[in-house]
Amino acid sequence: MLARALANRPRLVIADEPVAGLDQRAATEVLDLLKRMTGTYGMTLLLSTTDDAVAARCPRVVRLRDGAVVDDFSADTGEAAREAARRWIERSAPVL
Repeated sequence: MLARALANRPRLVIADEPVAGLDQRAATEVLDLLKRMTGTYGMTLLLSTTDDAVAARCPRVVRLRDGAVVDDFSADTGEAAREAARRWIERSAPVL
């Protein structure tokens, strides 16, 4: 399904849990492919995930709760990206 979605090099790819159910190696390969495609072809990738490891790889993470934005983390490359990923992973659990 991923190949079919990317075949025509769309400007926007919307992916709902694109690596759910995959083992870690396969998930890494899919995420690496998506990252290369966005860089090579100028695609925009909008993905939803509940996996912190997937979110930590994204340059921008917008967290929603009950349909409202509760956090918006943007990261540059390098140290800033690692710091944003660390903050995301180490964030305190929301009070529901």
